Amino acid sequence: MVQPTPAGRIVLLQVAITLAVAGALAPFSLAQASAALAGGAVCVTANGWFAWRLAHSRSAARIVVLAAERSVLMALLLCLAIVGLRPALGGFLATFAFVHVAFLWQPTGKAR
Repeated sequence: MVQPTPAGRIVLLQVAITLAVAGALAPFSLAQASAALAGGAVCVTANGWFAWRLAHSRSAARIVVLAAERSVLMALLLCLAIVGLRPALGGFLATFAFVHVAFLWQPTGKAR
């Protein structure tokens, strides 16, 4: 079985957080739940692209360029989602923020 890279595990965690927040919001407001899915999709798309490219890159300079490209992609997707979808901003921005800090909840795998 193929094991995901550490970056890939973070992207999977981001997908789980997105679905959890959307599921928690669904009983209260479907507009907020769908906005949560859109906010999570913005992060997961940009970070998934970054993780995929990172897995094939070993150069420190290339990694810096990839991080900058991810930031530009994230900004573009954020603008497109807000302008194009006009999501309910509460669910959208809350999920965007939660998914952004997903790396803080990623276990390091080191013994304590």
